[in-house]
Parts: sequence; structure tokens; C-alpha cells
Amino acid sequence: SEPPLLLLDEPPAAVEHGLRDQIISFLERIRNELSIPMLYVSHSLEELLQLTKSFIVIEQGKVLDSGSYYSLLKNERIFRLAERLGLINILQMQSAEKVGNCARFAGNEIRLPANATAADTRQSFSLRPKDIIIARNQPEGLSVQNCLPGTIASIVHSEGRVLLRIRITNGDSTPTDNNNNNNNIPELIAEVTPRAVKDLQLDVDGEIYCLFKATALESVG
Repeated sequence: SEPPLLLLDEPPAAVEHGLRDQIISFLERIRNELSIPMLYVSHSLEELLQLTKSFIVIEQGKVLDSGSYYSLLKNERIFRLAERLGLINILQMQSAEKVGNCARFAGNEIRLPANATAADTRQSFSLRPKDIIIARNQPEGLSVQNCLPGTIASIVHSEGRVLLRIRITNGDSTPTDNNNNNNNIPELIAEVTPRAVKDLQLDVDGEIYCLFKATALESVG
């Protein structure tokens, strides 16, 4: 049969992690090879981000908004809803001039995990907000090799922690695509403590640096 549409209501639910990955990989093949439209219902942001760039956010039976992941996070109500589901960053990499485990994100060089292949340099990687370290000044002499400059776009206090929405500074003039409709400025979400906000004097429009290890990046295809 050739269905005009696939309606998928949390297909990996109640299965072990390994089988879940197989199901997601199978759905990716259907998407890429057969181009059958899918309506995928899930409470897992990680699953959704592996399969699509377009979202419809529904709460209590009502559509709140639709669009790309980062554009939706600018809506504070949706941001808080996404936080309960487990916020995650998605970095769309571009090929780097250097050989080896290097790629580029927003014009900045990124070190990938040691097991990354040449094909991974143009793939997407996930990065958890709590794996990002914030610095007010560009650090030196650290084992953490990835350092992205940026500007704080918003600060959200939630249940004893603080979430920063950060606009990443483009390292060159090459256009980037991070599914962001605010002049295509890539963004990251970082998690810090209230004390860090006070000690570092973090504020909206403040310039900071986002640090993270290569091992914190996980390929999502």
C-alpha cells in the first residue's frame, strides 16, 4: 500500500533503548527514501529533533504555536513547557577546512567526539544545557576545547535553576542555518545556578562565552 500520511503516536513508547533507536532509524529511512508525510506525536524532544524541523505545540487540546524549534522557544510559555520535557540544544554542523574531528557551527570551529567520522561534519549534534559552562571572559589553558562567544538574549528562573538563552556570535560571514527565524542567528540554551548569575553578574545583552567538551556532543543525524 502507499499511504498518503503516517500518523505515529509515540511508537517507541515502552520499548528498550536499543529497539527505540532502531525504530527511529527506520522512520528516518521512510522519511528520506519514500518522502511520506508523517504526523509524529511525542513528549520526547530528542526523538522529534531527530525526525523533523517543523513542530506544532499542543497543550490541553489547543494549538499554542507552530514553527522551528528555536523560534518556538522564544515564546516563554512554550519555553517552560519544553523545559518540563527536557530542553536540548541542536547544533547543525558545517564542514571545516581542517581535517580530523573538526566542524564549524555559526562560523566557529568545533571539536567533535573522537569517534566522529568525516560524514559527521555536516550532521546535527545534541548538547544538553547543563553541559555548557559559562564564562564572562575568554578562558585560556583549559582542557575544554570548544568555546563559543555569544550574547544573553533572555534569563528564565525556574525551580532553583536558571536557563539562559544565548545568541551565538558568528565567527565569520558564512551564512548559517540553525532553524532560527531571528535573522538566522544560532542560539543555545545553557543551565546555570542562581548563584552563578549573581557571582558572574549575568544580565540580558551581556557578552559571555559558552564552553563545552567534545564528548558532550552526541550525533542525532
